Amino acid sequence: MDYDFNFLDEKQRERLSRLMAFHLRHDAAIERSPDGYVSVQKLAEVIRRKIAWVKPHHIREVAIFDTKGRYELDGERIRARYGHSIEVRLDYPEADADVLYYAVAPEVVAQVVAEGLKPTARKMVHLSASVDQALEAGRSRTENPVVLVVDAKLAKQRGIKILKASDRVFLAPEIPPECIKTLERSG
Repeated sequence: MDYDFNFLDEKQRERLSRLMAFHLRHDAAIERSPDGYVSVQKLAEVIRRKIAWVKPHHIREVAIFDTKGRYELDGERIRARYGHSIEVRLDYPEADADVLYYAVAPEVVAQVVAEGLKPTARKMVHLSASVDQALEAGRSRTENPVVLVVDAKLAKQRGIKILKASDRVFLAPEIPPECIKTLERSG
């Protein structure tokens, strides 16, 4: 192993995580297995083109300490658990949740409720396990997101396969409109 125990500071970890996410989720040129795994060594070599100091143990550190569960290590391989814009075969268990959440910009609420959720720049719709997690995800796209409630139980009855990518993120190919309603806030 190539450990030198120089832990990354927050700024280094954030920059490296962004590059890892890009290459693991979107870079079709990097060699990967059908289920999305990339050699940690190869990923370090690719990222070193932009950050000269990166070594495989830095990539492992980011993956291990990532609070959002974005990465999955398997021996000397790593993959992004979700967020792909390239074709990757994901082998996650089916979700056992009855209700999930998704946040959208206020101006698209009516359209989503009428037409359903479909992936846009990603291969799958990313659903959240809680209202707070949906709001956090939604704020990356809009200042004041509106939370939608997804009836995951009904979606599954309609034949929609929902996968559990992490404790926070669930993936579906789409969510039909009859499975979506706006969150009613009290107070």
